Amino acid sequence: MPEPIDVQAAANLRDWADRERERAPELAHILDAFAANGLPTPDECTPWEQVRDEQYARLGIVVDSWHVA
Repeated sequence: MPEPIDVQAAANLRDWADRERERAPELAHILDAFAANGLPTPDECTPWEQVRDEQYARLGIVVDSWHVA
């Protein structure tokens, strides 16, 4: 039997679901563009590290260094 979640957590999940629903047309447009035009070349793409760092900056997260084991 699933474990119930509290009222605030449920509200947060519903808010997240609403935001994802709003973004669905954007994702569909991108997928349609890939289907019509193929995938972009690596030179046309933004490196994932840059995307990650920009997102961290928007969230106010500061990471001094990265350690990969």
